[in-house]
Amino acid sequence: MKGLTGQLGRQVADEVWKAGKRQASKAFNLYANIDILRPYFDVEPIQKIAGELYGPLMLVFTLVAILLHGMKTSGTVIITMLQMMSLLGYGLFGHCMVLFITYNVHFHSLFYILWLVIGGLSTLRMVAVLISRTVGKTPRLILCGTLTALHMLFLLYLHFAYHKIVEGNEYAYELDSWLI
Repeated sequence: MKGLTGQLGRQVADEVWKAGKRQASKAFNLYANIDILRPYFDVEPIQKIAGELYGPLMLVFTLVAILLHGMKTSGTVIITMLQMMSLLGYGLFGHCMVLFITYNVHFHSLFYILWLVIGGLSTLRMVAVLISRTVGKTPRLILCGTLTALHMLFLLYLHFAYHKIVEGNEYAYELDSWLI
């Protein structure tokens, strides 16, 4: 019986080793095939500082490969890209509500109230999900702080960019009517 379980254990270990080797070889082949892009990034520099993009792109791919390898070997589970996009997409619901209301009711004080309440709640929902999925206090603070700042500032940008465009169009309309 012991011989059977020992043999079974060795077979399982052998299969795990083969599967890992196949994955590593597949990752290496993917990285090696990226070399096909070299001619598209081989640019003759006019300046003394190198102006080609091949080296920086390869460094980015290498960094991604190292990070993925580190996450796979550590057993870390992260939010998938689809989940991140879904989270960010639904986070824009607050922006839509605030902009729809304030573009129809033109009070800046109402905008700021809705910006803080609705936009803030939308941002808070995204931050709550990321806090539960981010390991480490410092990365959690950096990620959530950056997300909060970008999300809330984007809503401010949309609001004031709209007013700038509308004011520009009104000025152009007044100029056209004066010239006619």
